[in-house]
Amino acid sequence: MREIPTIVEYSATKRPMNQYPKRIISPPRPKTCCVSGMVPLGKPRREAGWFYIYKRCRTCGFTVRSIVRRDPAAAKMPARAAFN
Repeated sequence: MREIPTIVEYSATKRPMNQYPKRIISPPRPKTCCVSGMVPLGKPRREAGWFYIYKRCRTCGFTVRSIVRRDPAAAKMPARAAFN
């Protein structure tokens, strides 16, 4: 199985930065502010049979890729084929 490419770089030494859709620098771990502070960035993207969106905390900059749903076309093919 191959990984879905990401634009997020997790770093404890670099300052959080949002250059969406090219690059995002995020703290490596969420904080308590992330519970209520996450906002979506852009529109859902499709990769390897899944639709996902990046969510970023407006306070600390922590960013995650959140799966929105499976691509209906990919759902009809075997899981292994969706990642090739």
